[in-house]
Amino acid sequence: MGFVDTKERSGFPCALAFVVPRGCSSDLRAHIAPRTSLVCHTFHPSIPLPIKIPARYILVTMKTNMLSLVLLLSIIAVQAAPPSADEIIGEATAKATAGNKSIYLHFGASWCGWCKRLDAFLARPDIKPVFEKYFVPVKLVVQENEKNKALENAGSDGWLTKVGGPEGLPFSAFLDSKGTLIVNSKRPSKDGTPGGNIGFPAAPEEIDWFVAMMKKAAPKISEADLKEIETALRVQKK
Repeated sequence: MGFVDTKERSGFPCALAFVVPRGCSSDLRAHIAPRTSLVCHTFHPSIPLPIKIPARYILVTMKTNMLSLVLLLSIIAVQAAPPSADEIIGEATAKATAGNKSIYLHFGASWCGWCKRLDAFLARPDIKPVFEKYFVPVKLVVQENEKNKALENAGSDGWLTKVGGPEGLPFSAFLDSKGTLIVNSKRPSKDGTPGGNIGFPAAPEEIDWFVAMMKKAAPKISEADLKEIETALRVQKK
């Protein structure tokens, strides 16, 4: 996105704040860099602050004529691809190692209602700090429809297979700090063989398995913290 500074004395728009995706070509950067300087913010007065800008974007401002402005607006339209699955897992393993935690990896898509319920549960103010004492939560977008295919994390299909899927969404697994599978969301059947995917744990037997998963992935989890998560799952609206 870009915002023109309309307060320039000349009366013509000639200051532009914009974000440049890291993925743009080196030739493009070579053209832009000599004409820019890094700033904290330059926004139109009507734009409320603060505005959150993803870390992978660079905010810059430059003096330009109208021809350059058209060129820059075209550049801004370029969308950076989501990080790959390997990049996301790599960051998660580093955090897990540093914090002596396990990784909670879950897969979802924009069309999946149960995935959104899982996202919302993990983000709850009473659950997030307790859960993240022991786990580094990571989400990979997978199996998107054609409209939202660009939201997928490259390589997420491979990770889904690696941890025991695919078998419906959301699918989840706990990994150790090296990225090795500990346990996944396939609830064992009565004869001990892998059962069906619990998805978002809502039914009593699904919650039982999710609690067992947490215990296996974090043997030192306190009974109080485990009970708080379990209770929140059991009292939720079905």
